[in-house]
Amino acid sequence: MLHRIWHVPLVFGLVIATGPGAAWAVTEAPASEPALAVEAVAEEPGPAAALPAPSAPPAKAPPSQEDLVRAQIDGTRWLLEFTPMAADGKAYKDTVRFDARRTGAERLVKQGFPETNYTLTLGDDGVAVWETMQSREEGGLVFWRGEFHGQTMRGILSKHPAEGPAEDYSFTGREEKGRSVALGGAPPALAPSAVSTLPAGSPAAPASAPTAAQSAPKKKKRGWW
Repeated sequence: MLHRIWHVPLVFGLVIATGPGAAWAVTEAPASEPALAVEAVAEEPGPAAALPAPSAPPAKAPPSQEDLVRAQIDGTRWLLEFTPMAADGKAYKDTVRFDARRTGAERLVKQGFPETNYTLTLGDDGVAVWETMQSREEGGLVFWRGEFHGQTMRGILSKHPAEGPAEDYSFTGREEKGRSVALGGAPPALAPSAVSTLPAGSPAAPASAPTAAQSAPKKKKRGWW
């Protein structure tokens, strides 16, 4: 009986001594690992988009001979005397002006014939010919054909009223301020890059020069043939 009582406390003390230690070793959590630092990676700038090269403005065409003559006519006033071609007609004077590619006679404008556009023809003999037609709402037509000769002008005027026969006149006169109209104005000089560098009198270079292989004489092959 005494032997059994002594044995029980010994076994209980062993369980108490060994149990908690084992339980603590098993349930103890491992030390937490330090969190990894996340470094922000700066984005490298990509290549800049290539901007389109600015296009050169189109080259302006040189003024034509007609443009040069119109520039001389623009803004002129001509004091003209009209002589009837019929025996019973009456002579009179009028002023014809040219402005902004239009023309008209002061007397006819007052009669209802407004200014109109005119055509211009350049002759090889140094004469500039202008022509136009005018009309009015009440009826009637007027035809013009004139020629510039420096500071003078001459031509034909034909009036066609709504009723009655036509009236034809020849006219001549001078520019009011003495301005001269002539076929002139040399074309603009070529740019230095466009001028040929060949000396005067030298033949023009061929369109395509032969290459060295084409110009070198062919060697004859040596052999049986």
